[in-house]
Amino acid sequence: MNLKKYFLSVFVGIFCTSNNCIGMDLSGLPELPIKTAEHVNTNSSKLPKPIKENKYFAPIRNGVKSNVHDKRQLGDFYATNPHTVELFLNKIKDDGIILPETIYEPACGQGHISKELEKHGYNVISSNLYDYGYGNSGKNFLESTQKVDCFFTNPPFKLALKFMEKSIKNLNSGGKSIMYLKLNYLSGKKRGQFFKLNPPKYVYIHSSRQVCARNGDFSQYKDKKMIDYAWFIWEKDFQGDTIVRWIP
Repeated sequence: MNLKKYFLSVFVGIFCTSNNCIGMDLSGLPELPIKTAEHVNTNSSKLPKPIKENKYFAPIRNGVKSNVHDKRQLGDFYATNPHTVELFLNKIKDDGIILPETIYEPACGQGHISKELEKHGYNVISSNLYDYGYGNSGKNFLESTQKVDCFFTNPPFKLALKFMEKSIKNLNSGGKSIMYLKLNYLSGKKRGQFFKLNPPKYVYIHSSRQVCARNGDFSQYKDKKMIDYAWFIWEKDFQGDTIVRWIP
Protein backbone atom coordinates (compact mmCIF):
# COMPACT_ATOMS: atom_id res chain seq x y z
CA MET A 1 0.00 0.00 0.00
CA ASN A 2 1.24 3.51 -0.81
CA LEU A 3 2.30 5.04 2.49
CA LYS A 4 0.85 8.44 1.63
CA LYS A 5 -2.56 6.92 0.82
CA TYR A 6 -2.43 4.83 4.00
CA PHE A 7 -1.99 7.83 6.28
CA LEU A 8 -4.61 9.73 4.31
CA SER A 9 -7.08 6.93 4.92
CA VAL A 10 -6.27 7.00 8.65
CA PHE A 11 -6.88 10.74 8.76
CA VAL A 12 -10.19 10.44 6.91
CA GLY A 13 -11.25 7.63 9.26
CA ILE A 14 -10.59 9.77 12.32
CA PHE A 15 -12.27 12.77 10.71
CA CYS A 16 -15.38 10.80 9.80
CA THR A 17 -15.64 9.37 13.30
CA SER A 18 -16.29 12.82 14.71
CA ASN A 19 -18.05 14.29 11.64
CA ASN A 20 -20.96 13.11 9.54
CA CYS A 21 -19.42 11.96 6.24
CA ILE A 22 -22.56 10.47 4.72
CA GLY A 23 -22.66 11.20 1.00
CA MET A 24 -18.90 11.60 0.63
CA ASP A 25 -17.21 9.45 -2.01
CA LEU A 26 -14.42 7.53 -0.26
CA SER A 27 -14.09 4.78 -2.83
CA GLY A 28 -10.67 5.98 -3.94
CA LEU A 29 -9.11 5.38 -0.56
CA PRO A 30 -7.46 2.06 0.31
CA GLU A 31 -9.04 -0.19 2.91
CA LEU A 32 -7.36 -0.34 6.29
CA PRO A 33 -6.17 -3.79 7.39
CA ILE A 34 -8.34 -5.23 10.18
CA LYS A 35 -6.83 -7.70 12.62
CA THR A 36 -9.00 -10.62 13.56
CA ALA A 37 -8.55 -13.21 16.29
CA GLU A 38 -6.41 -15.46 14.10
CA HIS A 39 -3.90 -12.64 13.64
CA VAL A 40 -3.32 -12.19 17.40
CA ASN A 41 -0.16 -13.80 18.74
CA THR A 42 -1.14 -15.58 21.92
CA ASN A 43 2.42 -16.60 22.76
CA SER A 44 2.64 -15.91 26.51
CA SER A 45 6.16 -14.53 26.13
CA LYS A 46 4.78 -11.74 23.95
CA LEU A 47 1.94 -10.76 26.28
CA PRO A 48 2.35 -7.84 28.72
CA LYS A 49 3.85 -8.99 31.99
CA PRO A 50 1.93 -8.34 35.22
CA ILE A 51 3.24 -5.62 37.54
CA LYS A 52 5.54 -7.15 40.10
CA GLU A 53 5.78 -6.10 43.72
CA ASN A 54 8.45 -3.49 44.22
CA LYS A 55 9.18 -0.59 46.50
CA TYR A 56 5.99 1.08 45.33
CA PHE A 57 3.77 -2.01 45.43
CA ALA A 58 4.69 -3.97 48.54
CA PRO A 59 2.52 -5.65 51.17
CA ILE A 60 5.13 -5.08 53.85
CA ARG A 61 7.44 -2.10 54.00
CA ASN A 62 9.58 -1.06 56.96
CA GLY A 63 7.84 -3.52 59.21
CA VAL A 64 4.29 -2.22 58.60
CA LYS A 65 1.73 -3.16 55.96
CA SER A 66 1.62 -0.75 53.07
CA ASN A 67 -0.44 -0.34 49.92
CA VAL A 68 -0.39 2.59 47.50
CA HIS A 69 -4.16 2.31 47.09
CA ASP A 70 -4.85 2.62 50.82
CA LYS A 71 -4.60 5.73 52.94
CA ARG A 72 -2.20 5.42 55.82
CA GLN A 73 -3.89 4.25 59.00
CA LEU A 74 -5.90 7.06 60.64
CA GLY A 75 -3.68 8.95 63.05
CA ASP A 76 -0.69 6.76 62.13
CA PHE A 77 -1.85 4.08 64.55
CA TYR A 78 0.64 1.24 64.44
CA ALA A 79 0.79 -0.39 67.85
CA THR A 80 3.90 -1.32 69.80
CA ASN A 81 4.24 -4.93 70.84
CA PRO A 82 3.87 -5.14 74.66
CA HIS A 83 6.67 -7.71 74.75
CA THR A 84 8.96 -5.13 73.14
CA VAL A 85 8.11 -2.70 75.95
CA GLU A 86 8.73 -5.39 78.57
CA LEU A 87 12.18 -6.16 77.16
CA PHE A 88 13.13 -2.50 77.33
CA LEU A 89 11.82 -1.95 80.86
CA ASN A 90 13.66 -4.99 82.15
CA LYS A 91 16.89 -3.87 80.51
CA ILE A 92 16.88 -0.31 81.89
CA LYS A 93 16.00 -1.69 85.32
CA ASP A 94 19.07 -3.92 85.15
CA ASP A 95 21.12 -0.87 84.10
CA GLY A 96 19.92 1.15 87.09
CA ILE A 97 17.86 3.69 85.14
CA ILE A 98 14.94 4.85 87.30
CA LEU A 99 11.81 6.37 85.77
CA PRO A 100 9.40 8.68 87.62
CA GLU A 101 6.35 7.07 89.21
CA THR A 102 3.98 8.99 86.92
CA ILE A 103 4.44 8.67 83.15
CA TYR A 104 2.57 10.43 80.33
CA GLU A 105 1.76 8.49 77.16
CA PRO A 106 0.56 11.16 74.65
CA ALA A 107 -0.08 8.79 71.69
CA CYS A 108 -1.56 5.85 73.56
CA GLY A 109 -3.59 4.21 70.77
CA GLN A 110 -5.22 1.14 72.32
CA GLY A 111 -2.95 1.20 75.35
CA HIS A 112 -0.28 -1.30 74.32
CA ILE A 113 2.50 0.72 75.98
CA SER A 114 0.41 2.12 78.83
CA LYS A 115 -0.84 -1.27 80.00
CA GLU A 116 2.66 -2.70 80.07
CA LEU A 117 3.91 0.28 82.07
CA GLU A 118 1.08 -0.24 84.55
CA LYS A 119 2.07 -3.90 84.92
CA HIS A 120 5.47 -2.66 86.04
CA GLY A 121 3.93 -0.44 88.70
CA TYR A 122 3.85 2.96 87.02
CA ASN A 123 0.99 5.42 87.17
CA VAL A 124 0.23 6.17 83.52
CA ILE A 125 -1.75 9.09 82.13
CA SER A 126 -2.79 8.12 78.60
CA SER A 127 -4.12 10.38 75.88
CA ASN A 128 -4.52 10.49 72.11
CA LEU A 129 -5.81 12.84 69.45
CA TYR A 130 -8.06 10.10 68.03
CA ASP A 131 -10.44 7.79 69.87
CA TYR A 132 -9.19 4.20 69.83
CA GLY A 133 -11.18 3.18 72.89
CA TYR A 134 -8.43 3.82 75.41
CA GLY A 135 -7.23 6.83 77.39
CA ASN A 136 -8.36 10.42 76.97
CA SER A 137 -9.15 11.14 73.32
CA GLY A 138 -9.22 14.54 71.63
CA LYS A 139 -5.92 15.60 73.22
CA ASN A 140 -3.49 17.20 70.78
CA PHE A 141 -0.07 16.69 72.29
CA LEU A 142 1.56 19.20 69.96
CA GLU A 143 -0.64 21.95 71.42
CA SER A 144 -0.08 20.95 75.04
CA THR A 145 1.83 23.23 77.43
CA GLN A 146 1.71 20.93 80.47
CA LYS A 147 5.08 20.30 82.10
CA VAL A 148 5.75 16.71 83.17
CA ASP A 149 8.57 14.51 84.46
CA CYS A 150 8.38 11.72 81.89
CA PHE A 151 6.99 11.07 78.41
CA PHE A 152 6.96 7.52 77.07
CA THR A 153 5.51 6.82 73.62
CA ASN A 154 5.73 5.49 70.10
CA PRO A 155 5.02 8.73 68.19
CA PRO A 156 3.10 8.93 64.90
CA PHE A 157 5.53 8.23 62.07
CA LYS A 158 4.96 11.50 60.21
CA LEU A 159 5.08 13.60 63.39
CA ALA A 160 7.98 11.93 65.16
CA LEU A 161 10.36 14.88 65.00
CA LYS A 162 7.67 17.29 66.21
CA PHE A 163 6.88 14.91 69.08
CA MET A 164 10.56 14.77 69.99
CA GLU A 165 10.84 18.55 70.01
CA LYS A 166 7.60 19.05 71.95
CA SER A 167 8.37 16.44 74.57
CA ILE A 168 11.73 17.98 75.45
CA LYS A 169 10.19 21.44 75.59
CA ASN A 170 7.49 20.23 77.99
CA LEU A 171 9.81 18.35 80.36
CA ASN A 172 10.55 19.54 83.85
CA SER A 173 14.20 19.95 84.78
CA GLY A 174 15.85 16.53 84.87
CA GLY A 175 12.78 14.91 83.28
CA LYS A 176 12.95 12.09 80.73
CA SER A 177 11.44 11.67 77.28
CA ILE A 178 11.41 8.12 75.90
CA MET A 179 10.55 7.52 72.26
CA TYR A 180 10.29 4.24 70.39
CA LEU A 181 11.66 4.94 66.91
CA LYS A 182 13.12 3.24 63.91
CA LEU A 183 16.89 2.98 64.20
CA ASN A 184 17.38 4.96 60.99
CA TYR A 185 15.99 8.02 62.77
CA LEU A 186 19.60 8.62 63.72
CA SER A 187 20.12 9.83 60.15
CA GLY A 188 18.62 12.77 58.27
CA LYS A 189 19.64 16.44 58.08
CA LYS A 190 16.75 17.88 60.11
CA ARG A 191 17.02 15.20 62.76
CA GLY A 192 20.80 15.61 62.74
CA GLN A 193 20.40 19.27 63.65
CA PHE A 194 17.93 18.33 66.38
CA PHE A 195 20.25 15.65 67.82
CA LYS A 196 23.15 18.11 67.84
CA LEU A 197 21.19 20.48 70.07
CA ASN A 198 19.35 17.74 71.98
CA PRO A 199 21.50 14.59 72.17
CA PRO A 200 19.71 11.59 73.67
CA LYS A 201 21.40 10.38 76.82
CA TYR A 202 20.80 6.75 75.86
CA VAL A 203 19.84 4.78 72.78
CA TYR A 204 18.73 1.21 73.44
CA ILE A 205 18.81 -0.91 70.28
CA HIS A 206 16.87 -4.16 69.98
CA SER A 207 19.23 -6.91 68.86
CA SER A 208 16.24 -8.70 67.33
CA ARG A 209 14.11 -6.87 64.80
CA GLN A 210 10.67 -5.74 65.91
CA VAL A 211 7.34 -4.94 64.29
CA CYS A 212 4.52 -2.45 64.82
CA ALA A 213 1.01 -3.63 63.98
CA ARG A 214 -1.68 -1.76 62.12
CA ASN A 215 -4.84 -1.47 64.25
CA GLY A 216 -2.98 -3.37 66.97
CA ASP A 217 -3.50 -6.70 65.17
CA PHE A 218 -0.19 -8.51 65.55
CA SER A 219 -1.58 -11.80 64.23
CA GLN A 220 -1.41 -10.52 60.64
CA TYR A 221 2.35 -9.95 60.98
CA LYS A 222 3.31 -13.46 62.03
CA ASP A 223 6.53 -14.45 60.27
CA LYS A 224 6.50 -11.16 58.36
CA LYS A 225 9.42 -8.87 57.72
CA MET A 226 10.57 -6.87 60.75
CA ILE A 227 12.89 -3.91 61.03
CA ASP A 228 15.38 -2.33 63.42
CA TYR A 229 13.92 -0.33 66.29
CA ALA A 230 15.44 1.48 69.24
CA TRP A 231 14.38 3.35 72.37
CA PHE A 232 15.70 6.92 72.56
CA ILE A 233 15.98 8.43 76.04
CA TRP A 234 16.38 12.19 76.43
CA GLU A 235 17.05 13.85 79.77
CA LYS A 236 16.21 17.53 80.12
CA ASP A 237 19.31 19.76 79.83
CA PHE A 238 21.64 16.81 79.16
CA GLN A 239 24.67 17.65 77.02
CA GLY A 240 27.27 15.03 76.29
CA ASP A 241 27.98 11.87 74.34
CA THR A 242 25.13 9.45 73.81
CA ILE A 243 25.48 6.04 75.40
CA VAL A 244 24.42 3.18 73.10
CA ARG A 245 23.31 -0.12 74.56
CA TRP A 246 21.71 -3.27 73.16
CA ILE A 247 18.64 -5.18 74.30
CA PRO A 248 19.20 -8.95 73.94
